[in-house]
Amino acid sequence: MTRFVKRALALACLTACAGPETSHRRTLADFYASGEYAAAAERVRSARADYGASNEVLYRLELGLALIDAAQDENADPELARAQDRMEELWTLSVSQRAGAALANENVDDYRGEDFERALSHTFRALAFARRGMTDSALVEARRVEAFLDTQTRAIPRQRTYRDDAFARWLAARLYEDAGKEDDARISDAAAARAYEEWATTYPGRAPGPSSGKGPSELAVIVLEGPSPRKERVAGGGPLGILLQTSYPAYVLAPARTARVEITAGDSSAPAEVVSDLAAIMAKDLEERLLALKTRSMVRAAGKLALTAVGVDARDSEFADVRHWSNLPARIRTARLRVPSGPLRATVRCLDASGHEVRSVSLEAAPSEGGRAWRVARCP
Repeated sequence: MTRFVKRALALACLTACAGPETSHRRTLADFYASGEYAAAAERVRSARADYGASNEVLYRLELGLALIDAAQDENADPELARAQDRMEELWTLSVSQRAGAALANENVDDYRGEDFERALSHTFRALAFARRGMTDSALVEARRVEAFLDTQTRAIPRQRTYRDDAFARWLAARLYEDAGKEDDARISDAAAARAYEEWATTYPGRAPGPSSGKGPSELAVIVLEGPSPRKERVAGGGPLGILLQTSYPAYVLAPARTARVEITAGDSSAPAEVVSDLAAIMAKDLEERLLALKTRSMVRAAGKLALTAVGVDARDSEFADVRHWSNLPARIRTARLRVPSGPLRATVRCLDASGHEVRSVSLEAAPSEGGRAWRVARCP
């Protein structure tokens, strides 16, 4: 056991399996702030070796979303698919197979994604298919996310707030409508309504309203707004004070530039309302797991202190797991506009709190007669 612990501690101290350096995250954030999404995707791709084998899920998720933001959906899909396959594998591992994290360091474990990240991988993949008009493929992802959420609502303890995802349910309902499956759409709409009701006391945002304007067709715009909160390490006093330190993660909100989003297409215009506050979901989910994380860190600190008796210097070996899907948006907004069928151009205006435009995004679409076209935009 001592030999195993020494090796685990060495791994934790030397690499911490924490993924790319802070400079990579900062560069990625800078590309997003300036709207250079193709460059962001290349940055992630060029840092593949820095992610390491234990962070394959994180690499695939971040690359996949960057490619979606760069409108390279065909390239994004296989990355998200690989991330989903690996997450599924990791979530089926037994406790004994994941014992290294408990004994040495949280970062020793392969990154397997949070519950909301698993759901979002399906949601973004469905949106990428829907944007290309591939309704059947989008529906596969909608069914997969609903199956995952159904499992979560049965398995997750009641004290955990994130057991369901209202926006994912709403999106599934709309995709069922696109496929002409009205009964399935009603079932998903009812599930979305229940989830939004549960969210109401905890998360900002509300269920998307009906489409606005006049026209035989519809343009549905999903806006990914703001930078994701950063997850950072917080050090706390451990056993014997400064001799050993505990460590736990905390989210730090990034400055928000966008406060309102207005969308115009032809004679129709509408605000894009917040339908999923991911920053709030992340913060609440971590808050509800924090006691367990702190407790495990204290147990490890005490165990490492005991190792000093056999000559193992374990000081400064405790690293909080601050890995997270760093290019997620802070919020998801939605607007649906009734528009003429055929080719059209829409404008997404990202406005600050004073109403000044911080970015304008132009979108092209060609909804069929009586049909719906999906588009995705990003606001800083």
